[in-house]
Amino acid sequence: MTNNNFNSSGVTEEDIEIARSLKLGLIAGLLTTVGDAIATYAAGVAIEESIQANIVQNTKTKQQDERLNRIERNLELIQQQLAERRDESK
Repeated sequence: MTNNNFNSSGVTEEDIEIARSLKLGLIAGLLTTVGDAIATYAAGVAIEESIQANIVQNTKTKQQDERLNRIERNLELIQQQLAERRDESK
């Protein structure tokens, strides 16, 4: 009985199969687009994480450089004081 309805409206089973395949193609396209959007978002998050890691590393490096400079200045002062004491004792 359903075949008679298809035939009387001019729609064949082949047309319905094509319509289903088009719907599946549309769904696949949508899923692909959503997948691409997620991949793009993930890449953005990875970039942000990398930038944040670089900022943290740069901050640590800067702090270490400042500490090293203070130590070097202190050593120079100590060397000067030792040289002055040596000169005084001569």
